[in-house]
Amino acid sequence: MPPANPLRSADWCNALAVRSAIAFAHVEANDHAMSNTSALTEIDAAIAAVRDNLRQLTEQAAAQSGAADEDLAAERIAQQEARLADLLKQREALLKA
Repeated sequence: MPPANPLRSADWCNALAVRSAIAFAHVEANDHAMSNTSALTEIDAAIAAVRDNLRQLTEQAAAQSGAADEDLAAERIAQQEARLADLLKQREALLKA
């Protein structure tokens, strides 16, 4: 009886299936990491922009006088601080993923 064709053996098919599954998992992990990296870069850019906005708003508030101006500046600063806190939470969640 001739030896079994290795290309048709069950062991070879199983080995191929395992290799394919490992390769697919590796590709998925890399895609996920790249997606997280892209999202992290976007969040970092947004954090930098919000921090710059806060710096500018603080400088403007210091230069202005009057109750109405102070209230408007305080409201804008509070909005930017809330946005910054949200972005930092998103960034932390991405880093944990």
